[in-house]
Amino acid sequence: MQANGVDEPTVLVVDDGPGVADTSARRLEDEYRVGVTYSGEDALDYLRAFPVDVVVLERRAADYRASDDGVVGSSAAHE
Repeated sequence: MQANGVDEPTVLVVDDGPGVADTSARRLEDEYRVGVTYSGEDALDYLRAFPVDVVVLERRAADYRASDDGVVGSSAAHE
């Protein structure tokens, strides 16, 4: 989509609670292109496939975490 000839930024919402993720996405979709995933692994797949400007990430999701270098990945990969 374009607003005034400028591409809208893309936001990826990541939350393992579908209700929270979907509600957040609905609040953002009037001003941004929005993608939604419900797991860290799905988020990583989305990020590999599509350009994203901002990620809104649930901080305490069960299957992913941010490492000290700021890279998000599966918590299983860090064990």
